Amino acid sequence: MPEAAHVDHQSAEEEEYDELTVPEWVEDTIGLMVDHPDDVRCDEKRTDHTSLLTVKVHPDDVGKAVGRQWGHFKAIESLLRAIGGCERRFYKLELENESTSPPPKKRSHPERGSNQRGRGQNRDRRGGRR
Repeated sequence: MPEAAHVDHQSAEEEEYDELTVPEWVEDTIGLMVDHPDDVRCDEKRTDHTSLLTVKVHPDDVGKAVGRQWGHFKAIESLLRAIGGCERRFYKLELENESTSPPPKKRSHPERGSNQRGRGQNRDRRGGRR
């Protein structure tokens, strides 16, 4: 029987993505979500173990880039944490548009005061019930 020749199944597109840097990957990923992908820019400022990735998008695309309750940005940050773990590098993602603000911090329940205890917190310091 003749030997089968080794076939490289990797397409030209896959080879292109093998060479992407992290900022290029961020640009491509956000570019898939917005209406003006050519206006997406990602700049990287590196220090010893940290990279600050600053993303700039078209003003009309800010909402699509960050997602509802900053969901898209949080998902990209999660992937950057995984990439950074492999590279021993911390990636910080930032949006460079004046009209945006960071996600709000979680507040206590408006009907309960901050000094009232929630479910499962009704034990005193010694571990007994009140």
